[in-house]
Amino acid sequence: MNTAELSLLLSIYYNIIDAEIKPLPGYEDLNFKITIPSGEKYVLKLCVRPENATLLKAEENVVKLLGENLPDRTFPRIFANQNGDTIFEVLYNEKTYLARLLLFVEGTCMGDVELTGELLCDLGAFMAEMNLQLQTINDAFLKTRNYEWDSKNILQQKDKLQYISDPMKRGKVHYFMMQYREQVWPLRHELRQSVVHGDANEWNILVSENRIRGIIDFGDMTYSFLMNDLAICVCYVMMMAKDNPWDAACKVVHNYNKILTLQEKELNALYYLIATRLCVSLCNSSYDSHLNPENAEYIKINQKGAWDLIEKLLRTNPVKATSMFLKACGLPAKFPRDHGIVLEKRYRHISRAMSVNYEQPLRMESAAFQYMYDDRGDTYLDCVNNICHVGHCHPIVVEAGQKQMASLNTNTRYLYDSLAEYAGMICETMSQKLRKVFFVNSGSAASDLAVRLSSAHTKRRDLLVMEHGYHGNTQLG
Repeated sequence: MNTAELSLLLSIYYNIIDAEIKPLPGYEDLNFKITIPSGEKYVLKLCVRPENATLLKAEENVVKLLGENLPDRTFPRIFANQNGDTIFEVLYNEKTYLARLLLFVEGTCMGDVELTGELLCDLGAFMAEMNLQLQTINDAFLKTRNYEWDSKNILQQKDKLQYISDPMKRGKVHYFMMQYREQVWPLRHELRQSVVHGDANEWNILVSENRIRGIIDFGDMTYSFLMNDLAICVCYVMMMAKDNPWDAACKVVHNYNKILTLQEKELNALYYLIATRLCVSLCNSSYDSHLNPENAEYIKINQKGAWDLIEKLLRTNPVKATSMFLKACGLPAKFPRDHGIVLEKRYRHISRAMSVNYEQPLRMESAAFQYMYDDRGDTYLDCVNNICHVGHCHPIVVEAGQKQMASLNTNTRYLYDSLAEYAGMICETMSQKLRKVFFVNSGSAASDLAVRLSSAHTKRRDLLVMEHGYHGNTQLG
C-alpha cells in the first residue's frame, strides 16, 4: 500500500487531510478504509478495469434507488469529488484505476455472528425487499452483461472443470451442471428475471443487533433469474448453519415469500439453483488457483464449506428439498402417486416373473452416483444395482451416451471407427494373451458366452456356481 500516494489522492480530489488509511479485502479491486480526524469513515475503491465505468455507474444508480426506498436499511452512498464526478480515472502505483469514494457501512458481517431464528427471518424479508426494488430497474448494460459469476451462465463454466484436480469432486460439480441443464435451463423462459445483487454472501451482508442492517459490494450485479438472489443467499446460510441447514434455509424462504410471493416453478428449481451457485464458485476459484498457484492453498481452505454442502445436497432427495420449500411457502408438498396404481399398471404390461422387491415396493424418481431417490423424499445408499464403477447418472457417461446416440447407434455388423477403437482400448488393459473382444449386450449374454467358450475349449459340460448367485436370465442361467 502506497500511503503517501493515497493521501495525496484524497487531498486533491476530496480535500481529505490527515486520514487514517487501512487496506480492506477485495476480489479484484483495491479497497481502503478511510477514517478522517472527525471520526467519519469511508471506503476508497480503485477499480482495476477502467472499462467497467458503465457497470460502476449502474451500481451508483442502484444503491441510490435502494437508499431512497429502503430507509430502514443501509446501502453504500457514493460521494462526488471536488469536480462533481463520482467516478473518475486516477493513477496509482503507475497504473490507471477508476476511483470512487463510498460511505463506510457500519455493522458486523453476517459471517461473524450466530444465525438466530430472528436474524434468518429478517434476512428473508430483507432479500425480498431488495428484490422488489431491483425488479423496477431497467438498465441496458445490466440486461446485456454476460458475467462469469452469474449462475444463469453455469454451462459456460464447463471448461473450468479441468481445474478441479480431484476427479470425484469434479464429477459432483459436473453432475449438478448436468442437472441444471436438464431441470432448470428448459424453464429459462418461464422463470422470472430481474436485476439481481448476485453475491448475497455472509461477508457482504451486514448485521446489527440481530437484524440485517444492509448489504455491500454490488459488483456482481447482472440481469438473471430473480430466484438466483435468494438461492445465493440460502446457499451461504446453509454453509453457515452446519447442524440444521435445511431448517435455516426454509426460514429464509418462508419470510422472503411473505413479502415477494414465489412461484411454484421457482421453488421447484431452488434446490438446483443452490447447487448451481456452489458450482460457479468452485469452478471460478479452482481456475483462479490455477492462475495464482501461490494462493491455491488458501483457496482450497475456503472451498471446504462449499464441498461439504455439495455432499449434503447429494445426500438429500430433491423431492424432499422441494417439498420443504413448498411447505415453507404454504404450498402443498409433492405427494407421491399411489403405488398400487403404479404396480397394477406394471403387471398389466409386464410379467410377474419380473419380481418387485419389498412388500411395500419402492418407486424411484432419480439417482446420483451411489444414491437413489424415491418419490417420498427418502434417499437410499444403493448396494444392489450395478454401480460399482462410476455410479448412477455420472455426467461423463451420460454425455458420452447422448453424444454417440446423436450421431450413430447401431450394431457390430457395420464398419465404424469407434467400435474398433473401443475394443483396442479394452485390450490395452488386458494381458498379452487376451487380445480379442466379443461385444454382447448384457451380463446374461456375457455369462452364456463365457460358458460356451469354456465348454468348447475343455470339451466339458460341468460347472461350479455360487449358491443363490445370479447368473443371468438365459436358459443356462
